[in-house]
Amino acid sequence: MHVNIHGLRSHLAELSAVIRLSAVAPDVVCVNETFLDKGVGTIELEGFEVVGRRDRNYSGDDRNCGGVIVFAKTSIVSHVTLLLTSENSERLWLQLHTDNGPYLLCSWYRPPVQGEVESINSFVEEFTQLRAHALGTLLMGDLNLHCRRWLTYSDGNTREGEMMRDICLKNGLRQLVREPTRCENLLDLVLTDIESASVSVTSKIADHSVVTTRLNLTLPQTASHERKVWSYAKADWDGLKKELQSIDWSFIACSDASTAAALLTKLILEKASKHIPQRTLHVKKSSHPWLTDTIVQLVEAKRAAVGPIEYEAAVKACSDGIMAEYNAYSLQARQALLKARTGSKQWWSPSRPSLKQILLWSPMMAVGYTSPLTKQTFLPKRLAARMSCHSL
Repeated sequence: MHVNIHGLRSHLAELSAVIRLSAVAPDVVCVNETFLDKGVGTIELEGFEVVGRRDRNYSGDDRNCGGVIVFAKTSIVSHVTLLLTSENSERLWLQLHTDNGPYLLCSWYRPPVQGEVESINSFVEEFTQLRAHALGTLLMGDLNLHCRRWLTYSDGNTREGEMMRDICLKNGLRQLVREPTRCENLLDLVLTDIESASVSVTSKIADHSVVTTRLNLTLPQTASHERKVWSYAKADWDGLKKELQSIDWSFIACSDASTAAALLTKLILEKASKHIPQRTLHVKKSSHPWLTDTIVQLVEAKRAAVGPIEYEAAVKACSDGIMAEYNAYSLQARQALLKARTGSKQWWSPSRPSLKQILLWSPMMAVGYTSPLTKQTFLPKRLAARMSCHSL
């Protein structure tokens, strides 16, 4: 859950009530514009603990506002680790430890200072440094950006809005919020490369809507299935050729295109089955192909850990182990992809998930290519770029 609360102490009770009324309580609550400073000590939110806090120090104007704080539900607080508190921006980076592996969470408040891009530049530096250690990224925050071809509900176009749009396009980050979050403007954004992420916008606290992000981090699954394949090396090609030559093909000219195509396909497959042997392949496909026995053991050790210190160490070991296996699998897959002939089955099979999730749809959504005409223009260029890239 994310909200720009415009003063945490004055709206803390309302925030607690909103959480109580939620059908499903959030695991993590990210708050922008806390108005907190070093003179404010402990902040308590019912059922939650503070896992990161970054008070305001500068926003380019004289307003007494800004600041970010992140709460994690008490029951999962050991699964949330503060990685980095930005030095120059009101931004926190955290790691969420799950049974699937570590995910990167960022809470960011960017003050409404037109032309300010230093915080965006530092975001890129921090993101580049941290993203390699996570399976995916989720960024939530009031970024005060305006870019009409990216954020529909914008008050014009700004340099910083265009800059952030290009960064999202380059890094495969989708912007999920599709309605205004303050007055008529869309200011509170959710940027992510996690395919299962979805967003809902609900009633306001202060003058900003509450934005809730749901992540469907499914457990690893392995599915087995059978399929028939042709054994072409053992085919009786001469027999097949004679069979096909003996058929009266005049029905093609006497039938409509659909009927002729269906009959033609049926005949060829029937004759091929007589002269080309088939064999059954048993195929196993995993949603997490990097799931090894080592990871299973680490997950078991985490669940068996007793005591806060032992459990925290087991959680970290589990996330580190999953990332190590994931990186090893990714390297192996990348090397195999580079060796495969561009456009071959060996190239397309491993490429398809990445093309679907990042290389095609995310950039199209990020830059606003939603109409048939703009998609028609974008897709050939994008595919040509990817084919050239993998040919190197």
